[in-house]
Amino acid sequence: MDMKISDYIVRSVAGKNYLVYTGPCLERYIKPVVISDVGAMICERLIRGMGINRIVDELHNYYAVDREVLLNDIKDFTDQLIGFDISVSKGADFI
Repeated sequence: MDMKISDYIVRSVAGKNYLVYTGPCLERYIKPVVISDVGAMICERLIRGMGINRIVDELHNYYAVDREVLLNDIKDFTDQLIGFDISVSKGADFI
């Protein structure tokens, strides 16, 4: 089953960040995904429907990291989410 990123919330418990499924009730348990602090920042923005380029801009301003590096890292991260059957709206500004 393909679950949308908008069906998730980010929660922090005991110093760890989790991506927790809150979508329609399923017949099987969906295990929360442990994510990093930066992963949590990315997910919170994806859940709100923010485009990738805007996320890159915000993280660039926050961490002062090269935009191309950020774009590649976010692409790798969203590919990992897709590996967990979490569909990520790629939006018009995703390359």
